[in-house]
Amino acid sequence: MAMHRMKNRLNTSTMIWTAVLATFVTCTQSSLAAEYRLASGDTIELAIASTTQSQQRAVLGLDGTVSLPVLGEIKAAGLTLSELRSKVKAEIPKRMIRQRTAEGRELIFTLLPDEVTVNIAEYRPIYISGDVSRAGEQAFRPGMTVRHALAVAGGYDAMRIRLENPLTQMMDWKSEYEALQAQHAQVLLQIKRLKTELGEDSETSKNELERIGISEDLLAQISAVEDDRYNNRTESLKKETDYIRRRIVQSDTQIGILSEQQQKEKEAMQSDLDDLKSLKEFHDRGTVPITRVMDAKRASLVSASRLLQTMAQLEQSRKDREEVARSLDKVGEERRDNLLQELQNATIQLSSIRPRLTALQQKLLAFSGNSRLQSSRDFSNRPEIFITRKVTDRYERITSNEDTELMPGDVIEIALRMD
Repeated sequence: MAMHRMKNRLNTSTMIWTAVLATFVTCTQSSLAAEYRLASGDTIELAIASTTQSQQRAVLGLDGTVSLPVLGEIKAAGLTLSELRSKVKAEIPKRMIRQRTAEGRELIFTLLPDEVTVNIAEYRPIYISGDVSRAGEQAFRPGMTVRHALAVAGGYDAMRIRLENPLTQMMDWKSEYEALQAQHAQVLLQIKRLKTELGEDSETSKNELERIGISEDLLAQISAVEDDRYNNRTESLKKETDYIRRRIVQSDTQIGILSEQQQKEKEAMQSDLDDLKSLKEFHDRGTVPITRVMDAKRASLVSASRLLQTMAQLEQSRKDREEVARSLDKVGEERRDNLLQELQNATIQLSSIRPRLTALQQKLLAFSGNSRLQSSRDFSNRPEIFITRKVTDRYERITSNEDTELMPGDVIEIALRMD
């Protein structure tokens, strides 16, 4: 029996606390709705008791109007919920409702103001940005505070704090400095190789290389790569020039053969012409028939044709030889142009590396010389929180804390700072 009475008391207490909580939430929502003014993005719910389509929702557009059933478009932006309800109730008696019955008959009737209910179904979202794990848009709920928004966003971004640690920065600077030194050495060795290929003095690059503080093994590896590149390019150039020179020699040989052949064919044609002349004289005396003269004439024509062909081949061979000789000069000119372009690019790259190295060196020296810097730093557990909120026709930036209550459309900025 005692257990039964205790159980009844517990149930009664639970019901009382549930009623109190519901009353608190209702009061919070009612308080917000009483002072909150509607804006674009809010969703309005209209419920009509005597129609089949009992509930309908509509979103306020960019122009501040909302399209509601029966009523059409109504200007709602800037109104509180109670003001909107009054406006809707004032318009209701002026509207006629058409509704079909189950039998298909159409009924026309007017609505009573008490038959229409207007509520805010969804508020505009809020936005959170800055040093949080998941920045972005969040659905607004009445009674929501910055602390709730932070919880939804995954809390503060602790990794960002670690990244801003000066010790981590020093390690990053040191790593970047060493990488730049290696790049500096690579560019200097490239410039030295290019100057060697151009036949210029590379003593300046050699002196600067001696002052770079990188390991001998790394310098040897970079130097080996540049040496291989130099040897490969030199060998490739030699193969190309040797091939062109062989073609020149072949052209010279062909020109010599054709020149000798041209001389022989000139002599053969002259001999045929002399024979033709003699046969004509004999024919005029009547000692040689005309057929002999015609044969000699054909022979002289064949000799002349052969000579012309040989002369054409000889001229073409000479042109080919000149073109091959020009290609040999062109290879050298193009190679020099390419080397000069590479040298210019490497020089520009070197000029950008030097100031970066100097800046990093100064940062590292300043860090190591500052005795106030310690191995660890404390960060403030009071982050800077700002809320940007639209008030009437302007935006205000409000300094806030985690317990500040939010309004629909608020933009929250979180910034973590070091002590």
